[in-house]
Amino acid sequence: MPVPRSSIAPEPLATRASRAGRFAFVASLIVLGAAGATWVATSDLQQDFAAYYTAGVARMRGLDPYINYLSKPDGPWDGVAIYRHSRFLYPPLVADLFRCFALLPFRVAKALFTALSLVALALAGGSQGSSRAKNWAVAAAFLPVALALERGQVDLLLLPLLMTSWRARTTPVRGGFTLAFVVMFKPVAIGLLPMLACARQGRWLLWTCVGLFGFASLNVVVCGWASSRAYVADVIPRTTAFGEGGPADWLIREAPSADTREQLAQGLARPRPGDRVYVQDGADFPRNASLARWASPDGQHIRALSAALYLLFALPLAWRAFRTPESSGWFWGTLVAAILAAPVSWAMSLTWALPLLWRQTNDTTSASLLNAPSVAKRCRQCGWIAITAGPWWPFGFVVGGLALMIAACTEHGPTEIPT
Repeated sequence: MPVPRSSIAPEPLATRASRAGRFAFVASLIVLGAAGATWVATSDLQQDFAAYYTAGVARMRGLDPYINYLSKPDGPWDGVAIYRHSRFLYPPLVADLFRCFALLPFRVAKALFTALSLVALALAGGSQGSSRAKNWAVAAAFLPVALALERGQVDLLLLPLLMTSWRARTTPVRGGFTLAFVVMFKPVAIGLLPMLACARQGRWLLWTCVGLFGFASLNVVVCGWASSRAYVADVIPRTTAFGEGGPADWLIREAPSADTREQLAQGLARPRPGDRVYVQDGADFPRNASLARWASPDGQHIRALSAALYLLFALPLAWRAFRTPESSGWFWGTLVAAILAAPVSWAMSLTWALPLLWRQTNDTTSASLLNAPSVAKRCRQCGWIAITAGPWWPFGFVVGGLALMIAACTEHGPTEIPT
């Protein structure tokens, strides 16, 4: 006997929400997996990974990773560098760490790096079903994640390490060395150090400094004094002033082959003979996320401007860290502030703002604009919109970062990022 329709109980709201969460999780996996495993890993050069890989090849051959070998027969080249210096901007020890990728063919190494980036994002997004689904959906729709995959940037790999450092703050040795390792890859994260003092995290700060000293010493021991000195005395000042470029008289003097010139003019790249031809850029638009660089595009007085902006941004975050050191808002907000104030920073680094956005999926505060939690909620929403629309207006990444920083300053509620 059929059951009357009126006697069938409606599906509970929680069940429908769980089903929607699973659908969002599967959809985000398809979007990120398809983009990462197909087009990005096979057709795009992933310029930043190409620089890492080329530096690893140079170190394997006993060469200087900071020199461009385009004009040398069979010299390692990343496919797009045209200055006398290479596009590798990290300590020499990082080049040694990329030797493991340099053992593989470039196309295989690219695919492996992309897969590891997606795994790192999955680890950062959490392990609990419903939260993981929401977090992955937010990440799939957040433009800096796509940009990090397209460029082959290391930011996604560092995100779970930053989360580990925060969660290990009660075990300062682990938290400090993890943070020091991130700073070695991305010096912009050094902006967290004064904030640790404001949050009265003296032991965490101490072990971070010990870790930085240890990694600096390891650079000298493994890579030699000359490479370590070149990084501090030449690479850091040059990068601060010009990014990966430089004045016209720094262009490489020896003209590349006619085929190479034609490929570069067409927006293509072949890193080495026998490789396939890759697309240089997935999309052509400004990726700058530095307010200091916007204010001084020619690099004049950029260091002083960068320091002033950091102090301006850090003051409200320092107050938040001092008042509520157990809340994670100041930690992630400081990273966003450091990115905005840095002399050189790119939109890909804003993937480090994901934990602030992941709080949005669990925010149930009211719509009133008169309470601080709601201000944080609205700022997170505005930040996501501005950053996602970044390519279509000049200051989108900067404005979105500012909104997320304000959200971090007014953050209340849970002390942990929901995972």
